[in-house]
Amino acid sequence: MNTKYRQDASIAAMAGILSSLAPDQKITPEQLSCEAHDYAEAMLAEEIKRHGEEAELQKQYDEDLLKLKAAMDKDWITWNGGECPVSPDTVVEVELRNGVFRKRVAKSFHWHHAKKGDDVIRYRVVEG
Repeated sequence: MNTKYRQDASIAAMAGILSSLAPDQKITPEQLSCEAHDYAEAMLAEEIKRHGEEAELQKQYDEDLLKLKAAMDKDWITWNGGECPVSPDTVVEVELRNGVFRKRVAKSFHWHHAKKGDDVIRYRVVEG
């Protein structure tokens, strides 16, 4: 934890302690310092715990995202151009160079590459 954050936490702790004192209540600088230190340490421990929980959630999110991407990429075949790789009446889903996805019978697509947006860059056979 950086020094600036520790100082801010100590100042906030001192302010909180001082504002909670009764008008006739006295506190020595040493007591204030000690209580403020304990309060600031508790605040910092809570902040560290919160950051740890956030880091764990982010880690779980990242792992779930990788699993989702792997599932989405399942069965996709990279295509570099050439003759149609499947029977013309086979239903395929394709990704075109321009990022568009389409699902049709294979004969609907231009399988040879012309370095244009409608080039098939990957495909997968769709069952049913």
